[in-house]
Amino acid sequence: MDRAGVCSIPVDMVGDWLAMDCPEFLIHPLGTSMIRLGSLLNFDGMQWDEFKSSVTGRHPPRNISPCLEALWYDGNGNWERAHQIAQEIEDKNGAWIHAYLHRKEGDLGNARYWYSMAGKKMPEQSLREEWEALTREFLVTDNPVRHSGSDPG
Repeated sequence: MDRAGVCSIPVDMVGDWLAMDCPEFLIHPLGTSMIRLGSLLNFDGMQWDEFKSSVTGRHPPRNISPCLEALWYDGNGNWERAHQIAQEIEDKNGAWIHAYLHRKEGDLGNARYWYSMAGKKMPEQSLREEWEALTREFLVTDNPVRHSGSDPG
């Protein structure tokens, strides 16, 4: 890790995406050059604080994933729009967001169903903490840099 807390690593030593024990940890297979991981993260560098502060705006940030868009609308106070988007995400991530939204709504039976569809248990953390955990997860896993170019597998 350098003084700024950013890891650099020769990509030819790691191959496909790996999780490293450093703050900014996604590695993209870009050949044999050294890469500064901070330059690859989250929608042209969008970080947690930027996303969180964006929810007070009128529109979600451009080029975010449907998962983050749903969470943005929820954070912006538009549960209905967040729910509509979550229903359109037909995978475990969509089910996880859907579960969180029903938990927030107070419909715990429906939330339990959606958590099971997501392969998760209903959390004991606060709704605010769960929203943050979901958002942080999708800021990393729904990074468009990760999904562009060649398919790592």
